[in-house]
Amino acid sequence: MTQDTTPTGPGADAASTTSFSTASGTASTKAPPESTDGAALRGLRTRLLAWGVLALLCAQLFYGVLVGSSLHRQYRGPMLAVQALTCDDLALRLGRMARLGKPLDRIRDLSGMLAPFRTASPAADLLVTDAAGTVLGSWDAARVGTSMTVPRDAAPVPGSNAFEFAAGGDTWLTRPIPGKDGAAVGHVLLRLDAARLDADLAGAAAHLPLFGGIAAGSCLLLAVLCFVLLPGGGSTLTQAAWRRRARMVLLLPLLAGQVCLMVVMGGPLKDIHVRQSGDIATQLAGQLGRDLSSIVAKGVPLERLPGIETHLQSLQRGLPQVVGIGMLGADGTLLSAASAAGPLDAATWSGLGADAPQGISVVPGGALSGGQGDAPAAGAVRVLMSSDAIAGGLREALLDTATVSVVAMLLLVELASLLLVQAERGVMSPRPALADMPGFMRAVIFFCMCAIDLSVSFIPLRLAELDAGLFGLPRDVVMGLPVSFEMLMVGMAIVVGGTLAARHGWRPLLLAGVVLAAAGAAASGVAATPLGYILARGVAGAGYGCINLAAQVHVVSHSSARNRAANLGSMFAGLFAGVVCASATGGLVADRVGYGPVFLVSAVLLCAVLAWLLLCPSRDVPGARVTTDEPQAPTEHRGGVAAFLRDRRMAALLLCNIMPLSFVTVCLFQFFVPVYLNADGASPADIGRVSMLFCLVVVYLGPLCGRLVDASPRKHRALTVAGLLGAASVAALLAGSGIDVAVAAVCLLGMSNAVASSGQGTYALQLPAAAIMGRSRTMSLYNVMERVGQVLGPVSFGVVLAMWGRDAGLVVMAAGMGAASLLFFACTAGRPDAVPGAVPVTAMPGDASPDHAERP
Repeated sequence: MTQDTTPTGPGADAASTTSFSTASGTASTKAPPESTDGAALRGLRTRLLAWGVLALLCAQLFYGVLVGSSLHRQYRGPMLAVQALTCDDLALRLGRMARLGKPLDRIRDLSGMLAPFRTASPAADLLVTDAAGTVLGSWDAARVGTSMTVPRDAAPVPGSNAFEFAAGGDTWLTRPIPGKDGAAVGHVLLRLDAARLDADLAGAAAHLPLFGGIAAGSCLLLAVLCFVLLPGGGSTLTQAAWRRRARMVLLLPLLAGQVCLMVVMGGPLKDIHVRQSGDIATQLAGQLGRDLSSIVAKGVPLERLPGIETHLQSLQRGLPQVVGIGMLGADGTLLSAASAAGPLDAATWSGLGADAPQGISVVPGGALSGGQGDAPAAGAVRVLMSSDAIAGGLREALLDTATVSVVAMLLLVELASLLLVQAERGVMSPRPALADMPGFMRAVIFFCMCAIDLSVSFIPLRLAELDAGLFGLPRDVVMGLPVSFEMLMVGMAIVVGGTLAARHGWRPLLLAGVVLAAAGAAASGVAATPLGYILARGVAGAGYGCINLAAQVHVVSHSSARNRAANLGSMFAGLFAGVVCASATGGLVADRVGYGPVFLVSAVLLCAVLAWLLLCPSRDVPGARVTTDEPQAPTEHRGGVAAFLRDRRMAALLLCNIMPLSFVTVCLFQFFVPVYLNADGASPADIGRVSMLFCLVVVYLGPLCGRLVDASPRKHRALTVAGLLGAASVAALLAGSGIDVAVAAVCLLGMSNAVASSGQGTYALQLPAAAIMGRSRTMSLYNVMERVGQVLGPVSFGVVLAMWGRDAGLVVMAAGMGAASLLFFACTAGRPDAVPGAVPVTAMPGDASPDHAERP
């Protein structure tokens, strides 16, 4: 789920320029002292040390799991593809016999026919069944039994005609045996050797002591820094200075540990990747060598094999790690060679694989020279692996390290903020409930978004995984429905939730939102149909809307005029920190276990947040208004919507800036970019990192843009620039393909949102129409127009894609956004933005807090 880049309503503009380091304010009438007594500091230091050690160990454990799962996946996929060749070869042979009129059950000595595969394949068992599942022949008949049924949910193995399934704790590959009419007359089944499949993990486990030593060193450094930089008593440190030191204490050990991991583990990881590649090359060479041996045994020389280049090329269809396969003669000369792209000549072949692993298999039948001795041989098969694939594996490990570092840093910062809120509460008199501290909501929204937005980078991709067909609609339209319906339910939840919050307070609304979000996430993970998934996303959207509104109502209700903007900014900082952590972590997890389980993880985390909230009661009286020392709002002139829209600048802001920009943001960030990257072959982890980048750009450029916009007397110019940046982000996708283009587009989109989020609310409330309509009604209409853009975006863009195609659709969107921005500038130029009598931006008691965290 994407977030709105800026809060609107009370304190919106001040809040929009607040970074992660914003301190939470206090709702108490008695401010906490600048220094704290020694006992309180010692207790806080102890808690900081304990939670910091736990967070460090969790970060290192998570990184270790990521590296191990990455190594296993990078080895397991190619190994399955190589072993699938055995299934393909045997199934085609038996299929030819069946089509020539020899049923499988009448083949004499079928087990003997399977025997030659045993020497060339590291599989644990190989067997053949008829269509009913009766075992006709196998390597290990005593273990298999008399029948073996292939489940219907067997997953296809990429690059082959085989399928994968699990049974009895083992991994199996199966290939249907085609009969005369194409129907399966039986199956070839191959059981993989579990020890061989997990051999790479055993090699990685040898480095666990080194990994554990780095983790222990990080924890020791944390302890030393705690006692050196954070005095336990008799200190005159101010709270601000203590806060800065606490963050330094938490972050330095994390960064030192991650840097050590990258430096120390680089060599061992490269060795593991090289060993894996060499094993895959040897297996593939052995498979092909076995096939060629049977041909040579029939008297056909290797030099006279027709179409061998095409066969070599097809073998590499599911193996991008292989750079080329060559067939050598008895004297070592190249007879034929091919890559996945096509045949290779001798000059090109000689320049391949010089620094990468390779596998060689001798084909018996003559004498081979050139490093293989004088053993009788007809030739040899040589498989060359790609050094780029090895470098890609190391690069992925480096990116995983950087991603985990960013996530852990944000987690530690939020942990420090929560501990400091508890410390402030401890010195207040009277002591409020923890749930009634304004800084408490920052931690709540952080953990909620960590759970909710785990799926933000692949919401449409999960639908494609199920089935993109619904009611006969075009595929592109159906792919946009989950996001559009989710946005619609967010808006409806905010409208309904405003009334509920006024009657019952923030807490019931927050609890209801967490329950709805958890239910929607769980339903998304188990949904088996497109319609069920779309409805589940709507439930999740309603939950997010309730959570976002409840968080803003809580902060506004527990803040005074002096600190409301800062507290709102701190809360939204926690929100964005959660989005950054979730988008990156969700992509990493989905890359290992798939999309569906990530939704279930999200539901479990939300249930944990719900349990924490139930353990933190509030002393608020539902419906009670908070009395503050802030000035009363000026009298607002009420008028109709028609009079409101007659203001040319207000109409231009709503129709040419707010709605188009929200349209483009949702279309690109949550719909098109994930689909585009997935179609281009990007992994879920890379898609998650691109999503994380958008939030980082908004978070760190937002404060700077906010200061620049606040200092400008003509904010419409900044908003025009924001619109043009949005158009440029769309146009960037026309420049080419690949993740680099997507990164450029997302950065431009983040810059656009950083500028717009800082100026739209301020500009709207300074126009004369805001005084006519009233502040709350102005912001409500503002929110409605933004929601209209978000709801219409994915579906309408899907229609354009279905009608005109990708490039034409992007051109239309870029041109439309650019034209709307220029029209906005033409309608707003010539007059200063600040108008005498305009409604001030300062928040007033009782104001609604419309949601404007741009989902993007």
